[in-house]
Amino acid sequence: MPVVELPSCIALCSQSNGSYLRYVHEHGESFRQLQLNGKDAINPYTRYDVEVSRGHNGSGLVHIRCRYNRKYWVARQRGDAWCIAADADEPEEDLTNPNCTLIKPIIVTTTDDSGESVMTVRFVAAGDDEVTRRRMTFAKDDASPCMLVVDGELDHHDSAGDAFTVLNLENSARLLPSFVMFKGNNGMFLAPRRINNRNLLQFAVSDIGDLTAMFHLSHMNNGTVLIAPADLNSSASYWNLENGNWIETNMSFSNAAANTSAWFWIYQVKDRFAILNGRSNRFCKRLSMGNINNCLNAVDPTIMAEALIAVEEPILHREIHSISYRLMEARVYDTTMLTMATTAAVNDTSTENTKRLRLVYEEEEMSTWDTTLELKLGYKSTIRAGFPKLGLGARVSISAEFYGAYNWGETMEKKVRHEVVYEAAVPPRTKVTVKAVAARSAVTVPFNYRQVDVTTDGRVRSSIKRDGLYTGINSYDFNFETVEEKLPERNPSA
Repeated sequence: MPVVELPSCIALCSQSNGSYLRYVHEHGESFRQLQLNGKDAINPYTRYDVEVSRGHNGSGLVHIRCRYNRKYWVARQRGDAWCIAADADEPEEDLTNPNCTLIKPIIVTTTDDSGESVMTVRFVAAGDDEVTRRRMTFAKDDASPCMLVVDGELDHHDSAGDAFTVLNLENSARLLPSFVMFKGNNGMFLAPRRINNRNLLQFAVSDIGDLTAMFHLSHMNNGTVLIAPADLNSSASYWNLENGNWIETNMSFSNAAANTSAWFWIYQVKDRFAILNGRSNRFCKRLSMGNINNCLNAVDPTIMAEALIAVEEPILHREIHSISYRLMEARVYDTTMLTMATTAAVNDTSTENTKRLRLVYEEEEMSTWDTTLELKLGYKSTIRAGFPKLGLGARVSISAEFYGAYNWGETMEKKVRHEVVYEAAVPPRTKVTVKAVAARSAVTVPFNYRQVDVTTDGRVRSSIKRDGLYTGINSYDFNFETVEEKLPERNPSA
């Protein structure tokens, strides 16, 4: 029997109250804890990444991290209780370590009334005892309870109160933007067309400036999207599965929100995307049949070449500014100690000397701005932002500001040459070796920002985003280390 594993990206919907498990980013008593009050799965606070344990192969143990701040779930004491908080900077595989981040998911798969597979999960803390473990549960008398860790036998587990329905986001860990254009493998953009008295969608537009090829995506609470042409004023223009598996633009928003025939799942396949219809569970592709040519049809059970679609943003100009870093959420990891430069001085006399030693080294810094929720699709933006940088004691502060063109998600590299002079007291008949050493770490910092887009229809669309994530690498805590080595005694006969 195959081992059932959690998807690599998930959202967790409580079977007891229907709420999503949400990371508490607001400062207060519950800061960084996990709370049952999330309204949907389309924000960075209700999405989690799952990593299989590398040191306990075949055990079913995993690490779970919050997509918003990239930190790992770990048991923490808060007052008299133990809770689960997303505040561990690095995974810990040692089961005897109090900061161990390993978790054991108890997974059950069933089939719903429509024949779809449903995954349910409960969580227990990792340990050697298979009968009694610390389980993860919630207080029954709290309207928005946080996840607690309590002792209890699995046989007496309250499955209804502790169980989650797993939303599989493995192929859609990040969302498409609200306004997009779809390009088929024939090089043409998709647009509404009236064909045979039907409101079909045809890959027939070559100009990215053609407004009929712009679509608006409405992201639903369960991770699906409703899609409608952006330029149509008709209230009945949402995509809908119709006879012959053709996709037509003929449904109102209220009806689309309530009908799986108008729900679509977006799957990312490298730099392309596939669109799955929620009712037929079939992928949409470019199809020609009879006198209908190159139109969208939900016919394939698997992703064929004609189902792979390039998605572009109809953007003329994009500006990112008003970046606000959440420094208290900074994650510091992958720390190493480096020897930046080495030099030596020799004193072959019988008296102590002071030597001025010159050390030259190059410091490399890297910076990346990206998102944890919404894709930017490679469009070059104008960005104004400071650099979170690690300083003395690994404390994070904002350094010089950058303003200019930037491809979202690309890494900027900066190299700085340093030259320092170190005065070393060298004892008689001694060699002194001096090393310039430093710590080097990676740091991630979540941030909020304002995004201003000028789209091809001439409109200016401004919005506040909360899914930014800065990643940087730099050296800090520079210091000097000296090692003394006595010179060999001189040969008197020499």
